[in-house]
Amino acid sequence: MALAGRAKLTRGSGAKIWLDRGSQSDGDPTRSSLTRATIPGVGYSTQIRVRYNECDMQGIAFNGNYLVYVDETIDRWITDLIGEDAIDMVVKKATVEWESSARRGELIELVPRVSRWGTTSFDVTVTGTVCDRPVFTATIVYVNVAPGTKTPTPVPAEIREALS
Repeated sequence: MALAGRAKLTRGSGAKIWLDRGSQSDGDPTRSSLTRATIPGVGYSTQIRVRYNECDMQGIAFNGNYLVYVDETIDRWITDLIGEDAIDMVVKKATVEWESSARRGELIELVPRVSRWGTTSFDVTVTGTVCDRPVFTATIVYVNVAPGTKTPTPVPAEIREALS
């Protein structure tokens, strides 16, 4: 399922550079051709609009959809920074804490970051806001595995550097 959205890179000074999520050679319109290597020292965020079918009867995003937003954000972030299939990881744990609700039509800005490094595991925390109003914080615990297996393996140094 492709979600409508766009990514932006933010410099430490607060200046914002928007990326069009135009199609690449694979024809996927949700992918960006810009990588972190092109603009060093830049943070990452993306926006996803809450669609009608993602809302409950109260017009707010159904709680289960937040993990879909988080998963799409992390996939975009990792793919933009290190490429598709550069790391094989499995989810061990996912937690979400809400501060407010996102409503139909609102744009949620999602900002991923690695919040903990272990030897074979790492935590990614994604914050979601609507117009600077805190909506939720999700933390996903990932375990890095050898490709095609479920065997934990240390996270390579170049992956750590790219995601830090």
